[in-house]
Amino acid sequence: MDSVFPGEIILEILSWLPANSLLRFKCVSKLWHSLICDPHLRELHHRSRGLHSLNIAMFHWSGLTLRSYKLVGDDITCLGRNMFGEDQVGYASQIMSCEGLICFVWDRTFHVCNPTTGELERLPRTYALGAPGFGFGYDPTRKEYKVVRPILCSYFDKIGPRFEVITLGSDSGWRTIEQSIGLVRAVRPVALNGVIYWISRSKLVTFNVSDESIGTTEVPCIFKGNLPDKVILVVLDGKLCMVNNVYHDDRRNNNELHIWMLKDRTGGLWTKEYCIEPHRCGMPCEVTPVCMWSEKIVLQHKGYRLFFYDPETRTSSEFQRFWNHLPSQLISNYMESLVTVPKTKQGRKRDLNIS
Repeated sequence: MDSVFPGEIILEILSWLPANSLLRFKCVSKLWHSLICDPHLRELHHRSRGLHSLNIAMFHWSGLTLRSYKLVGDDITCLGRNMFGEDQVGYASQIMSCEGLICFVWDRTFHVCNPTTGELERLPRTYALGAPGFGFGYDPTRKEYKVVRPILCSYFDKIGPRFEVITLGSDSGWRTIEQSIGLVRAVRPVALNGVIYWISRSKLVTFNVSDESIGTTEVPCIFKGNLPDKVILVVLDGKLCMVNNVYHDDRRNNNELHIWMLKDRTGGLWTKEYCIEPHRCGMPCEVTPVCMWSEKIVLQHKGYRLFFYDPETRTSSEFQRFWNHLPSQLISNYMESLVTVPKTKQGRKRDLNIS
């Protein structure tokens, strides 16, 4: 092929193709197999896929069923269903995505999967007493994924709550970071630019995935060091955002979503970027932002309804409703990727059923 096109041009062209097509090309010949497995192609493909498609992963209440969907323009397509086979029972308790992979807890054990390639890895079980709200982050310098979970302590412990960490693909297993983190809330954290953020009572607790240092980030000064109970974190347009659901009456049908965006992490500069009134634009009050797509905010309601919100026109439209009578338990956006799920010592790896 190099006699017709330079290798770099071939990789660039392939990086813009859907992942499912590239996976089928692996079966053409040994040459194509090695080409598709090229780490450089995986990086190029990973960067390009987020520009023109949005992927949503959902765990269903009924058994361990993970469905994934792709959104291109205004069309949404189901990519897979019953991805763990019919023999699996139970339900996932938490879910978080990062750089093409999805991490979730099932049967008190952490699992990492790539819905695009169909790989699934079960991590070694940890028996430390953990708190809800694990983090899943990526170290771009070493190209490593890490799972970070808050663990509790005994009454006589001098350090207090701390983090427990495992690096995917490492033989070291779970490791404890001997530094107190205080109490973090049982709210899903977010990962952004190699840092994982948790909500505490008055600040954000941070974990640097690269050097495993622990720190804090200031919150909007309007909260005066005491964050409301309904505050959540989300990443919108590549920025860390804090969402506060403000109700104006006891009937809880008149509310606003105040979305604060962190403009400068070093200086703790937050600005109120959006103010959404769900009841005025045809959305239920209990909607939460998921991500941004085509300059619109994607919001979800109880795991089975998805909405577009246009900040310019302040209007919304419902573009998908799943399982009218059986809402999904968990929902997360993720990026289509060819990245391989690293094999972790004492873990077990198998392929998902993505037919």
